[in-house]
Amino acid sequence: MPAYNVKVKWGKELYPDIELNTGEPPMVFKAQLFALTGVQPHRQKIMLKGATIKEDSWDGLKIKDGVMVLMMGSKEEDVPVEPTEKPSFIEDMTEAERNSVLELPVGIKNLGNTCYLNAVIQCLKTVPELHNAIKNFKPKKSDSGSSEAGAAPLVEVESGSLLTLAIQSCYRTMDGGKTAVPLVLVNLFRSTFPRFAEQGEQGMYMQQDASECWTELMRLLMQEISPINKEKTHKNFSSSLIDQFFCGEFSCEWKCVESEKEEVTTTTDKFQQLMCHINQDVKYLHTGLVARMQEQITKRSAVLDRDAVYTKKSKISRLPAYLPVEMVRFFYKEKEAVNAKILKDVKFPMVLDVFDLCTPELQKKLTPIRSKYKDMEERQVEEERARKRGKPLLTAEKPKTRSLPYSFEDDYGSNNSGFYQLEAVLTHQGRSSSSGHYVGWVRWRAGEWLKCDDDDVTPVAEEDIFKLSGGGDWHCAYILLYGPRILEVLEEEEEKKPAEETKMETDIPDRCKHLYNRQLAFQRSLFVGLNFFFVLLCIYVWNDRRVILLQNYNLLRLLESTNNYHHNADLLNVSTTTFNSTPTLERKDNVKVKFLPPTIIPPTSWVKYSKQWHGLRLPVITCRPQGRLGNLMGEYATMYSLKRHYNVTVVMTKGFKKKIKQIFLNTSLPDIPASAGHLKFTDWTPVKNIGSRVNYAPIELAAAGLLGAKNFIMTEFSFEIQMFNQFKEEVRKEFTFAPTYTTKANGFLSKIMENRSSELPDPVFVGFHIRRTDYKRFIKIRYGGRLPETAYYTRALSHYRTKFPDAAVFIVASDDLKYARSELDQYHDVFFSPGFSPGEDMALLASCNHSIITVGSYGFWSAYLAGGEVVYADVTSKIEYRFSRKIYEKSGLDNFIPLPID
Repeated sequence: MPAYNVKVKWGKELYPDIELNTGEPPMVFKAQLFALTGVQPHRQKIMLKGATIKEDSWDGLKIKDGVMVLMMGSKEEDVPVEPTEKPSFIEDMTEAERNSVLELPVGIKNLGNTCYLNAVIQCLKTVPELHNAIKNFKPKKSDSGSSEAGAAPLVEVESGSLLTLAIQSCYRTMDGGKTAVPLVLVNLFRSTFPRFAEQGEQGMYMQQDASECWTELMRLLMQEISPINKEKTHKNFSSSLIDQFFCGEFSCEWKCVESEKEEVTTTTDKFQQLMCHINQDVKYLHTGLVARMQEQITKRSAVLDRDAVYTKKSKISRLPAYLPVEMVRFFYKEKEAVNAKILKDVKFPMVLDVFDLCTPELQKKLTPIRSKYKDMEERQVEEERARKRGKPLLTAEKPKTRSLPYSFEDDYGSNNSGFYQLEAVLTHQGRSSSSGHYVGWVRWRAGEWLKCDDDDVTPVAEEDIFKLSGGGDWHCAYILLYGPRILEVLEEEEEKKPAEETKMETDIPDRCKHLYNRQLAFQRSLFVGLNFFFVLLCIYVWNDRRVILLQNYNLLRLLESTNNYHHNADLLNVSTTTFNSTPTLERKDNVKVKFLPPTIIPPTSWVKYSKQWHGLRLPVITCRPQGRLGNLMGEYATMYSLKRHYNVTVVMTKGFKKKIKQIFLNTSLPDIPASAGHLKFTDWTPVKNIGSRVNYAPIELAAAGLLGAKNFIMTEFSFEIQMFNQFKEEVRKEFTFAPTYTTKANGFLSKIMENRSSELPDPVFVGFHIRRTDYKRFIKIRYGGRLPETAYYTRALSHYRTKFPDAAVFIVASDDLKYARSELDQYHDVFFSPGFSPGEDMALLASCNHSIITVGSYGFWSAYLAGGEVVYADVTSKIEYRFSRKIYEKSGLDNFIPLPID
């Protein structure tokens, strides 16, 4: 249908030449009028020659060009109006507007190959003490005399002060939200240090080495910036602010390799940064730092009266608050006459721990404050887990914290913990130091960083910083600036601290007292009841109808020392056994065993039942599988040892056997017969827990033929190390891994050996299992104990490094690999499981020569199957812990070595 140009009259308003298209519904025309008048369509009434226009049709209307259309209706008060200020988009904003909205810091303009200087300035800006000192800097003025008599004296400012003022101007411009254009700074820098003013063939300024720029600026600022709190600073480091916050000290020991007569000498050296030399063996930053601590140097020998080779061993005796670390990536190529770049990937951590690089005296001073970091880390982990679960913490408000000083009280500007937080990274992209491009990466907010690429500043995630470790043509870390790791403590904890120090260490935690009291009451009532019952009970022995009265003290021995019973008809030779004389029993395998007084039922009185249950000789024992792999293995081993101890029939539920059988090949305990069908175990006699251990007395009595033909089911979790360790080799044979598991484990270890330097001795693999996640809360509530932390890890690693110098290789598996990496990723001799399944991880750990374990059943079994020396955490608890030093020693595990966790 055609379109017409019509006139629309609305009150006093007349709109000529309005297009009306009859090919579209009337609602479209109403929308046009709404745009003109602001009257919403549902409030419009449109009339043409007395006829009202319908909502959906133009039928019956005579429309032609120039016809008058009358509209009635009024605006609503709440009709949306066009905003007075149109929305602004980031793409349309100027740089100043964009930085203001995003609250982004600003960058520095590149004035022609000045990215090296821009990157250094950005990295140094992350040091608040230096930043504030430069902003408040006032130059030292000197009187150079006057040009005329009576005129004011001329004031001369040295070039170093002028350059510092130029940096000050640059920082003030950036703090004001404007991009700095460092014309004065660059010109003064080049005039002060002429070698940075080199020009190429076409007159362009050449690219320079950022490390050399860093060194020169630090040397300049050391002369210009005065110290703060000088009276609280060690006298050897109080000359300037750079001296306070950036200078450390080495204690060096010199020994002549070529002369035994020359005595070892000790010197001290200051340093402003650590060097990480990169070679084929350096894969981690910490490896390079450790290697730098021992080197061979040729110098003049007074004893030999000639040049000789000396071994120089260095240890840090003073840690600065800020620790720059240079990755020595450039070396001079004579053929090309360039500083070529080493692209090797060298991992660096967000938190650097240099405790093991320090002298013993400094380590002793660092220890007190290091212990407080554990509480902070635990609190942060709980907050992070609560955030991920979307659940609030127990407190309605975030607890108030305060920061503790990071310096020693008598040495302002030092580091009192040995922990450092990565604050900035200066990277290089290119193939030589005199070409390519330099960029600064600085910490901004929690989990966020800024990429300062000259005047282009963009936010990046923390994960992107780890990609700067090298390995290709991407940005490679060249200088790492580590700052003090700030310790946040709860204000409430600080207030309660004096009261907690007076509390006895032997007190049971309040949350455990009700469990302890309930357990104690249960044990007492059980003792009285059973003692009374067994004193009165007369047991008929069916083979000769003798009546034996079990004395009460023997019952207690039975309950407390189940592991002392070895009534196994297949293993014992009975030479003389009478009820009133001590039996002479001897193990066929010549293993020494202990026996109780002769009043216990002698083996000659045992009855072998002729009754059977689905083809199995009674009594029959089984258990309900509980827990994960480590617990299941403990239950299986305990059941196996029951069979060997008491010569009873032991069967496994199908679910239990399936979980074990898919990992281990040689499990010999049979399944419950298929003829038994689906069992509910309601008619089976339960074997329950008494106190902290399982009561095996009913099983022993049944094995002796004193309780009748019964089926028993273990209803409690059983993990009897004292019992199954007497059959150690048999148990280890039961847990032989399937080939798929051993193949994967051996493949992992083989790759490590292939990549190992041929100059090093053959590796000694040490499995290291770290139990975390839910066990932290479990051991705290159930036993009143706590998990081992960094101090234990360091001590355990040092144990094997000392025992196997340059040979120890640590294989780490954990239920929290992220945590394990944060603690151990800095060490060059530590390798992590790729995150195998629990069975594959255990096969990997069991393939090692020796073991380090923390807590829990999984770690125990990985070490038990490995068979070498085992270092374990000596955890103290208020209630007897299943994997404690006491249990290990009682069980005769002589290869288990305890280490304190603090």
